[in-house]
Amino acid sequence: GVAWARRHLTSARDLFNRVLQDLEGVSKVFTWSTTQDGCFRASLRCTKLLGILLLAEATALLERTTESTAAAREAVSESVALQGDEWVAPRLRMRLKACEALARRRLLEQGAGAC
Repeated sequence: GVAWARRHLTSARDLFNRVLQDLEGVSKVFTWSTTQDGCFRASLRCTKLLGILLLAEATALLERTTESTAAAREAVSESVALQGDEWVAPRLRMRLKACEALARRRLLEQGAGAC
């Protein structure tokens, strides 16, 4: 159920963080173009963002308000950062704004206010 989803979404977020960190070393070994590297990182970060949004919802369903609030704040932060990423297309920026709005709504529903 939801507890299973929470556990796996938390693991996925940690995995994405490690992969993004490990890419620093890999980028120096492989002969990726700057465009390939930037686009790959942006797509990994977008996938991570979706996992964080799902984590915020799952933890809210489990009434783990503190954890849900932290995930929603992380989602807002990541969404805003991605909107400023040069490798993110304008159409994707619009979708990222929707993700940001969803996370901000979660914060308001929990009484945490906007961040």
